[in-house]
Amino acid sequence: MKIINILLFSALLCTQLSARTSLKDNSKDQMALMEQRLRVLEQQVEVLVKSKNDIYMQLDNLNAELYNQKQNVQKTLAEANAKTADVDKKIAIAKAEIITEISTKVSKIIAANSSSTSQGNYKSTGQQVGYEHVVQTGETISQIAAAYGVTTKSIMQANNIKDARLVRAGATIFIPE
Repeated sequence: MKIINILLFSALLCTQLSARTSLKDNSKDQMALMEQRLRVLEQQVEVLVKSKNDIYMQLDNLNAELYNQKQNVQKTLAEANAKTADVDKKIAIAKAEIITEISTKVSKIIAANSSSTSQGNYKSTGQQVGYEHVVQTGETISQIAAAYGVTTKSIMQANNIKDARLVRAGATIFIPE
């Protein structure tokens, strides 16, 4: 705005100086022409000042809109961070539950294996891994198979037993894994 005012003042000053010089040298017609040019310049300056004011108003509006958008982005980011933290907490809880569940299952498996191990000695032959079991009075091959979690057929094959009814108490049999 200062620049425009300075330009206006300079134009006016130049015009007035020129007008004074012209008065001495020229006729009244030249003076009227100069005044008309001055009015045109004044109108142009008014248009420029109005345009400048419009531009400043648009700039203020854009700055306000930018500020609002920045606030919205910050709000959205804060919400996203909160949701992420919530998901992280849920994941941590789920991990803990899974670990607890797996630990419980592993403990049960270990307990089941230790009870079946107490029934027989762990053995590893050249081709098979398993347990030796001494048949107790009243035990059947199917009961022994169920206790070790294997099939009757696998015990009979591992021990070359043709008829399960012929296995007697005190016999040592191999239980494959």
